[in-house]
Amino acid sequence: MAGCYLTILFTRKMEISSADPDVFDTVLPLAFADLAPQERTLRIETVSRQQVVPGLFTAIRHGKVVGAVYSELRTNKTLLLWPPGTLEEEVEVRSALYGRIDRYAEETGAGPIIAFVEDRSREELQQAGFEYVSDILTLIADEITFPMEGDSGRLSFVTGAPDTAFEEMLPLFERTFEQTNDFPTLIGFAPAVEVLRSYQTDAGYRPELWFFAQADKENIGCLILTDHPEFGQLELLYLGILPEYRGKKYAYSLVQHAQRTARRLGRRMVTVSVDSQNQAALRVYTRCGFRVWNRKELYIKKTWS
Repeated sequence: MAGCYLTILFTRKMEISSADPDVFDTVLPLAFADLAPQERTLRIETVSRQQVVPGLFTAIRHGKVVGAVYSELRTNKTLLLWPPGTLEEEVEVRSALYGRIDRYAEETGAGPIIAFVEDRSREELQQAGFEYVSDILTLIADEITFPMEGDSGRLSFVTGAPDTAFEEMLPLFERTFEQTNDFPTLIGFAPAVEVLRSYQTDAGYRPELWFFAQADKENIGCLILTDHPEFGQLELLYLGILPEYRGKKYAYSLVQHAQRTARRLGRRMVTVSVDSQNQAALRVYTRCGFRVWNRKELYIKKTWS
């Protein structure tokens, strides 16, 4: 009974509410406090350009911002979460912000909630109801590693019509998505069609960077890239090979095509995120000159939706 009383008393002293643009300068650095400087700057700039941010909440006590949390509802109804940031190490503030995200997921019918964590204790996430999935490695290849233009090996690369890129890619993408070794725990939470749709809504989407990989004019896989010229960077969002063509070392040709494309576009680097448990993929990227740039932990929380 005493614990209940203290919770009610604490709640009365603190208000959790949506964040308005006039407090973004204070709130966003808290919400993205765990991120590396370059990524933090990018996130703050991207969100601050929006007039309404439904998934951004702030904790205010005695008229002062003491914490903030940001979440992003994707087209596939998954909710991406950046764990709460606070002015001080206040467990109660973080707990209240996690609770507000749970209510937001319920209000929007979202599920599951997915968190990418760079600097946060596993105990905190588990207490908030999250399950650890795997480590995510962000790999980077500098332009010095890019192969020169020329022979792409046994494969050729073609693109579809710009206005029908999604429809043309979907059947092939769905088949390459089968038995993927990247985050197999997440299979079923997000159907392939919704994953592909999320790639289409990426800020750096360019239909001419969605490639069909072909051997003897037969599709054997696909390569999906997104462009971030403001950072001199091309991101490899997805590389997939049809099950019957796996084990034939085609992945090297797809990765090198991404690097050649970066060279043609004048980009200084190629980045990719990989499940740390996917040793086969890591061997391919390492052989192509990629190195580990960042490591994050992936957590998931199932919801009632």
